[in-house]
Amino acid sequence: MWSPPPSLSLCLYVSYSAADRMEVAALCLILFSLTVTPTRLQFFKYDSFSVSCEEEEEEQREEEEEERAGWRVMKKTKNREVLPCPFSCFISAAFPCTHSGVYWCETGPGTTTDTVNIVVTAGPVILESPVLPVAEGDRVTLRCRGLAVTSAGDLATDFFKDGLLVATSSTGNMTVDGVSTADDGLYKCSIAGYGASPESRLTVRAPPAGPDPPAPLRSPLTLLRHLVVGIPYLLSTVLLGLICRDRRRGHLEAAETSCQLPPSGRGNWGPTGRSPPAAPCRLRRSLHHDDGGSSQRDPGL
Repeated sequence: MWSPPPSLSLCLYVSYSAADRMEVAALCLILFSLTVTPTRLQFFKYDSFSVSCEEEEEEQREEEEEERAGWRVMKKTKNREVLPCPFSCFISAAFPCTHSGVYWCETGPGTTTDTVNIVVTAGPVILESPVLPVAEGDRVTLRCRGLAVTSAGDLATDFFKDGLLVATSSTGNMTVDGVSTADDGLYKCSIAGYGASPESRLTVRAPPAGPDPPAPLRSPLTLLRHLVVGIPYLLSTVLLGLICRDRRRGHLEAAETSCQLPPSGRGNWGPTGRSPPAAPCRLRRSLHHDDGGSSQRDPGL
């Protein structure tokens, strides 16, 4: 199942000859992701947590410290003030106004990671939700925690999405099997008799678009139906063409027959008793002109 990568490692392997032996060097560009510990977006006042830029690559390299030094955690507070942190920010005692805000990782050339919105509340209830975006189809569990509640299992807990009630639980948890982009939104929870948590966004990302699926093949029954419907039209068209051709041929033969002279007979054509030479037969034509469409007889008739 596809899942959004928290970091990206791009390596170019270059081989070269040195002192009659082959050497292989790996030039790697490591992109970091933002990590929040503990893994949640909401914290009670005076809680401790850390925000850092981490990488998946486990191998140790000499240039690792230089690469890590190029990344830093940035924070944008509620009053829109942007403050840099070292490579990691550790908060030993969180305060709502000081440590609530948007956090992200940033490097010198301007590359940034996904942002997370951390909320520090002085209220009695918080919602535990995924820090980073989840992939479509994943199983996601939201947990509701009360500051003075050891277990929410005996209390009714309501879960809200975009201000609307979506679930009521007796365990304090809400699990969504196979999330979709329709589940993307702002969530909060409420414990009966204690209060409600702030809102946090659950981000669901669809997998990358693949190639278009091939067109479905037509079934033999569909092809047979098209043939049964189309063949009569084809046959009728051919038959009409043949009928028109035969009629035209019949008219031409009748016209040629009418032009033939009667057979010659002695004593009927003059004193010599010979029939005069047959005159050529000319058919009447209609000469259509563009200016009036009038017809003229052949001057030979």
